[in-house]
Amino acid sequence: MQYFVTGATGFIGKRLVKKLLARRGSTVHFLMREESAAKLPELLAFWGVSKTRAIPVYGDLTGKKLGVAADVIKSLKGQVDHLYHSPRSTTSRPMKRRRWPSTSRARAAWSSLRRPSRPAMCIT
Repeated sequence: MQYFVTGATGFIGKRLVKKLLARRGSTVHFLMREESAAKLPELLAFWGVSKTRAIPVYGDLTGKKLGVAADVIKSLKGQVDHLYHSPRSTTSRPMKRRRWPSTSRARAAWSSLRRPSRPAMCIT
């Protein structure tokens, strides 16, 4: 299985990725801001895997198509089985019946990355 995870550097996302990588044959592509690239060795050590199974995809939740370069999206197109969207809260006020702007961006990105037989997306 191939997974795409947003929020993989956060408290919940980091543990979610570890669980996903515990599944035999799994690969996790995870969204990461370029300025957070220094965290990569620490994350790989926490997950106990190499860059061949935990693959950083540089972008930003606030950007169109998650800020991911077009050539990267093209290379991932149709390869992802499941997407886990785990954005951090950007405000201390509770949101009532509204989605974070990043959620709609994640849905748009998911529609271009997913395998045709995989309609679901999980928001944590």
